[in-house]
Amino acid sequence: TGEVLLDSISCNSNAVLLESCSHRGWGIEDCHHGEDVGLECNRELNIRLGGGYTPFEGRVVVYQGGSWGNICDRNWDLNDAKVVCNQLGFGNAIRATRGDVYSPGT
Repeated sequence: TGEVLLDSISCNSNAVLLESCSHRGWGIEDCHHGEDVGLECNRELNIRLGGGYTPFEGRVVVYQGGSWGNICDRNWDLNDAKVVCNQLGFGNAIRATRGDVYSPGT
């Protein structure tokens, strides 16, 4: 359902946002819904946020070896936060916190 809005989209390996990929222009297309794209993501590492005030912030918690755990803040910066936000599907990170900003892990 809905309109086909993008046609001939081409992302390079450095792209992190769909809107930064090249395409014919918004709404410029000659497609039908039988040509709609899809994808399946590989989710090698389960990540969630805990103790935040909104669903888009909080302490980074990862699942490994059958249990959830926290990440130490040593060397943590905005570049790392951008990767996590992207993996969670939230877009770009605007801040990377260190220390006990959100409720502590258990």
